[in-house]
Amino acid sequence: MIIICQFIIYLSKAKKSNEELKAYQKAQKYNFISNIGKRDFSKNEKELERLNVELEELAKDVEKGFADLDAEISEEAIRIKKLLSRTRRLRSGVKSRLETITENVEYKFAVTTSDFQKLLVYFPDANIRRLEDIEEFHHKISSVFKGEIGLEKRKIEKELKDYNNLVSRYEKQLEELIKNPKLSKTVLSRHSELLRQLNYIQKENKAYVDLTKLKANKKDDNVRLVLIRQKQFTILANELNTAMKNINQFIYAEDYNAPVIDFSGNSYSFFTPDDTGTGIAYKGLVVFDLAVLKLTKLPIVVHDSIVLKQISDTAIEKILELYDNSEKQVIIALDKQNSYTEKANKILK
Repeated sequence: MIIICQFIIYLSKAKKSNEELKAYQKAQKYNFISNIGKRDFSKNEKELERLNVELEELAKDVEKGFADLDAEISEEAIRIKKLLSRTRRLRSGVKSRLETITENVEYKFAVTTSDFQKLLVYFPDANIRRLEDIEEFHHKISSVFKGEIGLEKRKIEKELKDYNNLVSRYEKQLEELIKNPKLSKTVLSRHSELLRQLNYIQKENKAYVDLTKLKANKKDDNVRLVLIRQKQFTILANELNTAMKNINQFIYAEDYNAPVIDFSGNSYSFFTPDDTGTGIAYKGLVVFDLAVLKLTKLPIVVHDSIVLKQISDTAIEKILELYDNSEKQVIIALDKQNSYTEKANKILK
């Protein structure tokens, strides 16, 4: 029973590995998976080695380039920092000027009242007309002064805006210089191309390795299946031969050899050693049927007269005993019933 279970398991595995191989080869047929031979695989292995070496050399060059780039970055950063510091100082000066001029714009001249009547109380001889002219002059001066200051303020505000933009630009340059050093486009392009080639060749070789593995799995599973089947046939042959020997011993004692069955590959042989003849052949067939009836769940056996009449009467008597003692159904046909032994006739009745 264990052998049968093992056979079923190995048969299932063999079918699975065979189906997997067929599916993989079908995918290769329609170019879903690369399909290369052993020669291309070996060639690819050498190319992969070359590409990896070139990638390593490129990485070293890039690393060296970064070192040189770091020195350049440091020098450039120092230069930009100097410009940034100088620009910030100039901007501070402009801010101070703007604050001062803003205060001047907001300054208001003292308002001179036009009502000089009270002044006449204390200075009856005061020239009111002259005072009014002076007040009008003050208003004109104030208007001109505010206009000039406003113009100057706008000029300083523009100057401050320019300095603010310049400071922002220097700060951004410094930040990008520190955070994002740029590699050569040629280096990056070559690195990308090497990776693309490497990936493509690796996929080709992986397809070859996978196919080789699937073929090996199929071969191993088939070998195991053949071995377990042969083992099963060996056990089956031993059981059948033992049963046939016992049955033959019961029928013929030591007079005749028992039939033997042997399985080999996809064929079998069934014979009686050192004995030939039509009667022996039919006897062997009956013995085999009785052995199968005993060892298996076969519920019934049928023997025609053409088989039984070739066997000796004494042997028929023993065979009929075996039929009679069997717990299974036996159907036979005889055409010379009265010629058998008394015991045989008794069994038949």
